[in-house]
Amino acid sequence: MQLVETPQIPKQTQEYFTRRMAEMGITDEVNKIGILQTEIATGSPLQGETVQKELPIFTPSMKGIDILVYTLERRLVRYAKDGRHKNHIYKLTRLFPEEVDKDGKVKKYHMPPAQGTNPFIPPQIIQLYEAEQDIPVLYLTEGYFKAFKACMHGIYTVGFPSITLMTDKETNTLYADVKTIIEQCNVQRVVWLIDGDCFGLTKDDITTGASVYDRPAGFANSVKLIHDLLSDYKDIDVYFGHINTDTIEGNPKGLDDLLCSMPAMVDEVAKEFNSFAKKATKPADEDNSQYKVIEGKYITRVPLQYKKHAVQYFHLTDVDDFYNFYSAKDERLKNAEQFNYRGNYFSYDQRDGRCKPSKMYPPETQKALEMVKNLCYVEKFTSDGDIKSIGISMSNFNDLLYNFGFRRFDIDRTVFIIVRIVNNVLSPVAPVEVQDMFFKLIASLPETIHDNIPTFMLKERFVKGRETFFSAGNLSLLKNDRPFNFCKDTRNEVYIFYKNGFVKCTRENWKLHPMTELTGCIWQEQVLSRSFTECPVLYDNMSIFQQFIFNVSGRQSDRYLSICSMMGYILHSYFDVKRKALILTDSEISDNPSGRTGKGLLLQAMKRMKPTEIINGKDFKTDDKHKYQEVTLETQIVGIDDAKRNLQIEDFFNDIVEGLKVEKKNQAPFKTHVKMVFTTNKTIKIEGASAKDRVFEFEMANHYNEKFSPQDEFGKWFFTEFNDDDWTGFDNFMCYCICLYLDKGIVQAKSINLERRKLIDQTNEDFVNWIEEKVNDGTIAPDIDYDKKDLHCQFLSAYPEYKERSPFAKQRRFTDALKTYANYGGRFAPFNKVNDEKRSNGKDYITFRNK
Repeated sequence: MQLVETPQIPKQTQEYFTRRMAEMGITDEVNKIGILQTEIATGSPLQGETVQKELPIFTPSMKGIDILVYTLERRLVRYAKDGRHKNHIYKLTRLFPEEVDKDGKVKKYHMPPAQGTNPFIPPQIIQLYEAEQDIPVLYLTEGYFKAFKACMHGIYTVGFPSITLMTDKETNTLYADVKTIIEQCNVQRVVWLIDGDCFGLTKDDITTGASVYDRPAGFANSVKLIHDLLSDYKDIDVYFGHINTDTIEGNPKGLDDLLCSMPAMVDEVAKEFNSFAKKATKPADEDNSQYKVIEGKYITRVPLQYKKHAVQYFHLTDVDDFYNFYSAKDERLKNAEQFNYRGNYFSYDQRDGRCKPSKMYPPETQKALEMVKNLCYVEKFTSDGDIKSIGISMSNFNDLLYNFGFRRFDIDRTVFIIVRIVNNVLSPVAPVEVQDMFFKLIASLPETIHDNIPTFMLKERFVKGRETFFSAGNLSLLKNDRPFNFCKDTRNEVYIFYKNGFVKCTRENWKLHPMTELTGCIWQEQVLSRSFTECPVLYDNMSIFQQFIFNVSGRQSDRYLSICSMMGYILHSYFDVKRKALILTDSEISDNPSGRTGKGLLLQAMKRMKPTEIINGKDFKTDDKHKYQEVTLETQIVGIDDAKRNLQIEDFFNDIVEGLKVEKKNQAPFKTHVKMVFTTNKTIKIEGASAKDRVFEFEMANHYNEKFSPQDEFGKWFFTEFNDDDWTGFDNFMCYCICLYLDKGIVQAKSINLERRKLIDQTNEDFVNWIEEKVNDGTIAPDIDYDKKDLHCQFLSAYPEYKERSPFAKQRRFTDALKTYANYGGRFAPFNKVNDEKRSNGKDYITFRNK
């Protein structure tokens, strides 16, 4: 996987584009618009020539079909806000596949956020406008495809983004280009056209208790808004209408569906759409006026003389009018025991044919009653026949808790916790949280439950017995009926969970999926508190965090790919492989390294992707049995931030390879697997094959320091001040890093100063200067036995200040430095204890070998 300037369009998206263009009858010849652009001649910065260039209107993209947006004057619409995207071209995208938003609703289109909205004006209308020709009938509709298809067949139509987006963001009036078309093209009739399913109720409105009034009212409100927006045009007839979906074969919903479903009849359809009777006359008396219907074969139109006509046409005058009309169209409403109309519940009385306030409770209260009705029973009566006491069925109570999603989660054979599972998402809960949920349920009940048992008696019974009902012993009975099946990363797949779905990363790409496709459980801590929006990751237009990573890699492509792959490895929560820890250190050689190169931000970035526990390295004690007490079962990454100078990587071998033993105070210990990251201003001593096999290291370039921070460069604090675009860029870049690792593994890059820094950190700069001088002038050469004591005397002679009160005054410390130079000096082979030192005739010798 590589970053590319023009990302390859996924095959399925390209196929969708091709299929959609074919269905619409849109050829390359049709799919274009002449756009005016000003070209600045080289060497002439003050003058430019305006030329017209043909651009495609519909193009395949990474996320679906991009739709070019332009003005009536043939100018591209660019992003309105300042910043990194200020010169971007505004495009609306028809998503494929459709996405699920943060509220669980299907999202068909993506519009650039915080940029306002724009109408879609097909080329045919622009040509008529430029030729100063009349447009007797102008249709306005929801949908850019609908407008384009209609204009292909002579039904002149402007497309709006939706039935609620009809106005200019700045002026809150009808889009300026639409007003210009009406005025300059002598428009006589304007029709607001909505889809033919405008009388349909949302399938969940009745069953969930949502107001059945809301959807039809939304269409009626759009009609009333059109009336207001066009109220200044006194000489224009204004209509609203819809496709006759129910009476046309195939039940086409929108105008594009209608024209595509009957290609042989498009001329007949266009003729009906453009044909009207004589000019409509406005009734003088608004109070007594009724809407008139012009019903054709393909379209029904209604003259919009007054806003009340929208209310009348959609049968929103009262609940009886609404029920009589919509129950005839929807059997679900007809068969419903009750329904919600504008926040009040009604049921239909068959005897007098009226809707009356329902004596039933709202669905949530009904559900609560159903859950507790088998919970309690009358235990004793008074002599007067009143209820004296009630009993509680423990098994039914536990069934209720089970139905609420509470489960026992076994950590091992003797230790368990209580969790709540909702839609395959697990959250650890304390017994008091179970108790609070139950009392909240009781609070939602009416005054009596069943058999005239007062609700207060039920509450009193549980208050007195709370230590029994919510005890660990009782909650331990909530064993799941089958083993928990967790959705985990595999060798070739990584999962990241968001509010609006989950992203699956493979070696080929990353893609958002709805949570309904999740096949196993996850922990609540794994679900990020933001939504995901797909976008390509490019070299020539880096997101903020991507640019930060490029900077800390020294702006070198090989090191950039290396750190990207390392981050991808850490974010890959798959543990059936050889596990290694990542060590982040600085590249600058300094006597007093101050850090601030960005290592901590990398740990924070990990925390924004997967459950991560960051531990202060300065206070970390390897012999403290509670050192990992903040780690939970959900934790997937542990960072030791700002590790101590004398940290011994050997102390972490078992943690890295076998997993962490977590001992929390006053709790039973458990074991969990994580990926580990260490950050340090100094280098960490790593010697021997075992140590080198358990870590990989990366040096951070000194692009940032204590005097120049990422905040100074980008003008914002990372993560806490990110906007939607920043998060979108961050999320997609991190997914790219994961895919890179899955495809290439860990990409190795040459170090900057790592070996020399290790050499200096583990010896000192004077020793390094001394021995390098000896090596350079040939005094120390390979394959020669050197008397260790003699070399030590030579060093002390050159640096007499080390003769007293210095570790280098001791022969053993000096000998260790010689071995360190062999390992990190880059001139000789690593020191081998068996072959590279010996004792002869009472003297100790060391030998340096060729690499």
